[in-house]
Amino acid sequence: ITASLEYPAGTLTKITFKNGDNSVFLKRGFGITSDFVKVFIPENTQYWIRTCVTVNAGQKWCRIIVASTGYYAYGQAFEGILAGDNTMSGTIPQTTSYCYGPTAILGVASTTKGSIALYGDSISCGSGDNNPVLLRYNFAGGIFGRAFGYAYNTLSLNNPGCSLAVVQKSLSINYKYYDELLSAVQFFICNLGVNDFTTNSASVMQASYINIWYTNYSHGIKGYQTTITPYNSSTDSWATLTNQ
Repeated sequence: ITASLEYPAGTLTKITFKNGDNSVFLKRGFGITSDFVKVFIPENTQYWIRTCVTVNAGQKWCRIIVASTGYYAYGQAFEGILAGDNTMSGTIPQTTSYCYGPTAILGVASTTKGSIALYGDSISCGSGDNNPVLLRYNFAGGIFGRAFGYAYNTLSLNNPGCSLAVVQKSLSINYKYYDELLSAVQFFICNLGVNDFTTNSASVMQASYINIWYTNYSHGIKGYQTTITPYNSSTDSWATLTNQ
């Protein structure tokens, strides 16, 4: 894997690994944190991360999402893909493609308000929001994006269809990778639960909540739990409350 940070547009800074290596070999199921990149990016300013993944013949590389032109979700704006290593040159087109990028970006912020880890599903990540970039909601929107805007730094752990069971399993299996991510936040908000009703009992859900809360509390993170988002339907496309 090779990578670079593009800011401002057209200016590329090499991202290195393990104290100066220009690339890194990543084993299946493992993670890596890059070296610190000395670039100052002002608040409310867009920047880009370029990555190039190379595998041997017959091997497969990880894909995180199919990105269409102008598609925004999960706090990221996916643009496109090119053959070859274009981390330090070239222009990335806006095309429909399979994309590979960082799980999270950790930085030193100028704000003293703290950072928030967000646990949720499609509603909280903003899946299907209409052009949230123009609405200035951190490229993602959703209920958390609209609530906080640019006032707080956030670690988005939202994913469409996500459930308590999935998050609890992920925290258990990948705990060593969460340690570094969770060390960067001071608060968490959990909006999970609505996708668990069809598969789990109330007692199982309660146990999952407690495990997720404990994992965050053990890192010194103060937590907030929302009420569970209800399912609803509408006969007039949600134009009125009466017809919901």
